[in-house]
Amino acid sequence: MKKNDAGFLRHFQPYLALDRAIWMIAFARFIIAGGTFVLPVYALILTQKLSLSPADAGMMVFIVSIGGMIGSVLGGYLADTFNRLALMAISEGFSAVCVIIAGLFAHDVLSVIFIALSSLALGIMRPAMRAALLSLCSTTSESKRYALSLSYLAFNVGHAVGPLIAGFLLLDFYQWLYWGDAATTLIAAYLLASLIKKTTGRKPKADKKTSQESIERSTEHDAQDNVSKPDKTQIALFLAVNICVSFCYAQITFTLPLQMAESFSDDGARYYGLILMINAFAVLGLTTVLTSLTAKTHPIKNLMFAICGYGAGYVMIGFMPILLVMGFVILIITASEILEVTNGDAYLCELVPESHLGRYVSFSVIANNAGIALCPLLMGFAIESIGLSWAWSLVGIVTVFTLLCLGFMLKRAEKIPLQL
Repeated sequence: MKKNDAGFLRHFQPYLALDRAIWMIAFARFIIAGGTFVLPVYALILTQKLSLSPADAGMMVFIVSIGGMIGSVLGGYLADTFNRLALMAISEGFSAVCVIIAGLFAHDVLSVIFIALSSLALGIMRPAMRAALLSLCSTTSESKRYALSLSYLAFNVGHAVGPLIAGFLLLDFYQWLYWGDAATTLIAAYLLASLIKKTTGRKPKADKKTSQESIERSTEHDAQDNVSKPDKTQIALFLAVNICVSFCYAQITFTLPLQMAESFSDDGARYYGLILMINAFAVLGLTTVLTSLTAKTHPIKNLMFAICGYGAGYVMIGFMPILLVMGFVILIITASEILEVTNGDAYLCELVPESHLGRYVSFSVIANNAGIALCPLLMGFAIESIGLSWAWSLVGIVTVFTLLCLGFMLKRAEKIPLQL
C-alpha cells in the first residue's frame, strides 16, 4: 500500500519543486478564472438586461473579442519591453477599474465600451502571464511543462466555479456581477504586484535532478539568447499547428452540443452538461498524472498524441453518437487538451530567445483564438453542406494535416537536441 501511495505521490513532487512565484501566478490565475463573472454570461446580459437583439448582441460580443485580440498583440510586445509581472498587475488593475465603471452603467449600452476596454487589458495580460510563467521556470523543458500544467489546472478549477456564481448573480444581484468580477481581479493584481520585487533580476535555476549535460546545454542556450535568431520556419509550423489544434478542441463548445441535440433531442442539453462535468473531473484527475508520465517525451511527440486523440475522438462521436461512447471519448479529448496545453508553449519557449518570448507567446495566443473562431465558421458550413455526421470528417482531415506538419517539425527538431 505504501509503495502504491509513493508511486502515486511521485506525480506531484515536481510541482512542489517549482518556484514559489510560479505557484503565486497559478493562484492568481485561479482567482481570475474563478472571479470572471461578466464574460461567461455576457451574451445573456446583452439580450436579457440590455434588451439587445441577438444580432446586435453578437456584434457587441465581437467588439469585445476584438479588444482582447488587439490586447494580445500589444501585450506580446510590452511583455518583452517592461517587467512582465508589473505589466500583468497594471493590466489587471486597469481591467478592474473598467469593470467597476461598467457596473455603474450596468443598465446602459455604454457599459459595453468599458467591458471592451477590460477585454483589451486582459488581452495584454495573457501573453505577459505565459511569458512570465515560462521565464521563471528552471532551465529545463520538463519544468516548463509542469509550470504550464499547474497554471492550466488552476485555471480550470477556477473556471468551474466562476460561471456558476455568475449565473446566480445575474438573476438576483446584477450589478454585483460586475463588482464581484472587479474585486477578484484587484486581488489577483495585488498578488502579482507583490511578486515584482521578489523576482526582479532573478535568473532561472537548474533543477536538482537535472543532469550536468542538460545544465551545460541550457547555459549555452541562455548565452546564445541575445545572438541567436528564432527558427521562423519551425515557429510558422508551430502556429499553424496551434490553429488546427484549437480548431479541433473548439468542437466541444460548438459541434458537440449540436450533435447532442440531434442524437438525444430534448435530453441533449442535459447530457451535454453531463459530458462537460466528466470533462471537468477528468481535467482534475488526469492533469498531474499525464504531465508526469509524458514529461520526458519530446513535446512534439506529445502534440502528435494530442491531435490523434482529438481526431479519433471526434470521428468516433460522428459515427457512433451513443452516450456511453461520448463519455469515453470526452476522456480522450480531455487528455489531448492536457497534452496540448502543457507542451505547446513549452516547446515554443525552446524556439525563441528570452528577449522575444513575450511577442511570440502573443502569436500563440492569437493562433489559438483564430482556431477557435474558425470552428463555428467552417463547421457550420460543413454541417449545412454534408450534414452533421459527415461534418466530423472535416476534423479528421484537419488532424491528418496537423500530423504532417508535426512530423515535419519533429524531423527538423531532431537536428537540434532539446533540453530535457
